[in-house]
Formats: sequence, structure tokens, C-alpha cells
Amino acid sequence: MIDWKLDPDFGRLGMVSTPSGAIVRVDGVPHGSTPLRDLELPPGPHRIAVEQAGYYAQERELTIARGLDESLTFDMSPRLGGVKVSATDASGNAVSGTVYLDGERAGVSPCVLEAMVGPRNVEVRHESGRWQGQIEVREGETADIGAKLDNSELRARAHGVSLRRSIP
Repeated sequence: MIDWKLDPDFGRLGMVSTPSGAIVRVDGVPHGSTPLRDLELPPGPHRIAVEQAGYYAQERELTIARGLDESLTFDMSPRLGGVKVSATDASGNAVSGTVYLDGERAGVSPCVLEAMVGPRNVEVRHESGRWQGQIEVREGETADIGAKLDNSELRARAHGVSLRRSIP
């Protein structure tokens, strides 16, 4: 009887990230997205990178050993900017309106909110009316919104959107 024992000529890599869905690159080649299980890689050193829109990319060096399983966890940090919101009624009087950022209650105007970079939907609601619009949040900058609330016009209007240098 002949008995053969075959050892694998690869190691395995499993990866998770927070948030999930990050694109995985091994030595510059795309290999899907997180969570990733049982990726077979040749033994030796490899450069593992993850990237996701709105987050800082991360990269690590890892040496894969023949026949062994490795795992990596990436906690990705969001890229942030700010949104400064003030609101007035139709007569120009300052009001404290409820501010929603991407559909989630975020604060009461006037306020400065931290937000992930990219396009964001902003809405301000008050008994004197509503304002909604979309802004582009840029890293390290604060978008300044002066929302003029109006009960008679409920469509999106952008009033006085400008950018400030940095988050206070």
C-alpha cells in the first residue's frame, strides 16, 4: 500500500472590516470585499489593503505560511467634515428647527454637525415650515447652510450654501 501525504502549497487568509464591504487588494490585485474567507495565497510576504468610499484606506504587510490560516481585522476610520445649520422662518426670524442628516435626526438648529464626506441630504423641520437640500461635505471643511423655512413651498431649495475652512 502506498500512502501519500500532500501538504498544501498555500496558506489561507480571512478578513473582516468595520464597516463591512471594503474592497480587498492583495499585492495590488482586487480579491473581492469584506468579509472574506479562505482566500488561498502563496507562501511569503504580501501587502494587504482595504478601501471603501468615505473611509481612510488601510494597508498591512503579512507573511503567509504554507498550510496555515491567517486572519485580519480592519477598523476603518471615516473621513469627516462638518455641516453648520441655521434656520429662519418666512419673516427672517431665527427658529430652532429639527435637523435631519440623510434621514436621521441629527440635532436642533442652530448647530454644527460632524458628517462623513460626500453628498448628504439635509432637512430642517419646524412648525413654520420645512427646508431640504443636498450638500457636498468635504474633508476638514464645514458647509454653512442658512435654511429659510417656508410652508408654501416644500420642494428642495439651497439657500446660502457656502464652505468654511475647518470644523471649529
